[in-house]
Amino acid sequence: MSVQTAKIRTGLRPAGPSDVKGMARLVDLYARQGLLLPRSPADMLRRLDQFLVIEEAGGVQAMGSLWPMDGDLAEIRTVAVAPDAQGRGLGHELVDELVDMGLQRGFSRLFCLTREPGFFTTCGFVRVGIEQFPQKIWKDCCLCARRERCDEIAMLYTGGILP
Repeated sequence: MSVQTAKIRTGLRPAGPSDVKGMARLVDLYARQGLLLPRSPADMLRRLDQFLVIEEAGGVQAMGSLWPMDGDLAEIRTVAVAPDAQGRGLGHELVDELVDMGLQRGFSRLFCLTREPGFFTTCGFVRVGIEQFPQKIWKDCCLCARRERCDEIAMLYTGGILP
């Protein structure tokens, strides 16, 4: 494993159709707070193969996705942990698994855009300029309602080693 040495939870798994309702609740919660961009349940269902969830007590407690961008580049996004599940390492476990998944799938560059750079720093990411990811700008940023006032920070996975 890239960040953690052992899995904390056993409920970490690929998302399934029955998880979409719980995933949508997490996304809606954080989108209303301005921490995540909104995603429709239909969009998440269409791209379900890109999502991982951590399930506890029959519900989605954490989620995240690995989105292929172009060639060797993939984005870790839509990372969310339920408020009552925070502080227990679920986010780190999830990001660690997404990083491993990306590397196993042959992506040599993994990045994220975040409003929580401190968290991603602890996962082995470093701040970089968004201009390093023109694929992201062409694919998503140009369509985003926040493009003129974006407050997200671009971060690149380095495993804690400066690029």
